[in-house]
Amino acid sequence: MNPPRVSVLVERLGPYHVARLNALGRRLGADRVQAIEIAAGSTRTPWSAPASGGFGVVRLFPGRDYAELRGGRLRAAVRAALDALRPEAVAVNGWGFVEARAALRWCRATATPAVLMSDSQDRGGWRWAPREVVKRAFVSMADSAFVAGARHAAYVERLGMAPGRVILGYDVVDNAHFRDGAERARADAGAAARLGLPPRYFLCCARFIPEKNLPALLDAYARYVVASPPAPWDLVLVGDGPLGPRLRSAARALGVGERVRFTGPVQHPELPAYYGLASALVLPSASDTWGLVVNEAMAAGLPVLVSRACGCVPELVREGVNGFTFDPRDRAALAALLARVATAPDLEAMGRASRELVAAFTPETFAENMERAIDLAVGARPGSRRRSAA
Repeated sequence: MNPPRVSVLVERLGPYHVARLNALGRRLGADRVQAIEIAAGSTRTPWSAPASGGFGVVRLFPGRDYAELRGGRLRAAVRAALDALRPEAVAVNGWGFVEARAALRWCRATATPAVLMSDSQDRGGWRWAPREVVKRAFVSMADSAFVAGARHAAYVERLGMAPGRVILGYDVVDNAHFRDGAERARADAGAAARLGLPPRYFLCCARFIPEKNLPALLDAYARYVVASPPAPWDLVLVGDGPLGPRLRSAARALGVGERVRFTGPVQHPELPAYYGLASALVLPSASDTWGLVVNEAMAAGLPVLVSRACGCVPELVREGVNGFTFDPRDRAALAALLARVATAPDLEAMGRASRELVAAFTPETFAENMERAIDLAVGARPGSRRRSAA
């Protein structure tokens, strides 16, 4: 029997989606996997995606920005696409987006198995009860969940998904792309000069938004520079966003303007070189569902310094082995950690440990685990699957 034909909803096809869905297409068959891309443009994620060839694509609003779309049109377009495709299973991008809720309702109305994809994590503490009730209602419409890690499984289970129907392994990147690109950059004696990068630097790749906690990183970095010997590492910030002017002003005001490099956005093909020439990654997020830049840095062979607020910490960071974690509110502790890493004698060993740990998080493992989640969903509705002769 052929694998089920699955439609996968995405806001916009980016490099992460393409790598994952190409692997899923290789596993199930390119004709069995169809991405439904809502909009080709997004001010929130201004990335360029590599070409896809291992799966089909239906674009609902080509040339439009996702932020411009309104609920009624989105719901109607999703329903029409699913009516035309008639998939045997649907993988839905969470519960918070208009298109996700429309797809879950369509699955319920047509008795089509639904896989809920999620990297919302259980952060503990207070949540607004009415909103949690709404989330529970949508989670109840799914037949299985495909989530990032342990914190994310705990949250979707709190919302009512049976533990036996939760599969881990959602958040992966194309490890080979970052590994190979990093190695090429390290072997190229002129790469740093061409890119305007210093000899030794901490790297932070992030959108310049409040959740990423970049003002705290700048403050901690300035403390590290003051307390360090004459040759502290520089800090390279890759990205952009609404806080850009404020961050540049803060770096100057803290006296580290000449040591902090702002590269602007760097697209997927060029990004591995920035990892390859870095000495360590630091991600200071105050809130982060996972932190895929940690996967990228580890695939490139870097030690990682990661805020404990990042959802990837339990799976990807081993204290003192491939990196360290820190409280994102404690700037003094982060400054001390920067100094500790900059003087550590075993950075290469930590980088090797990073690569070994992230080897379990690849597009191929995504595809294997997504297939398991699809099979669970289909098995939950044994009379619903539409078999085809193809």
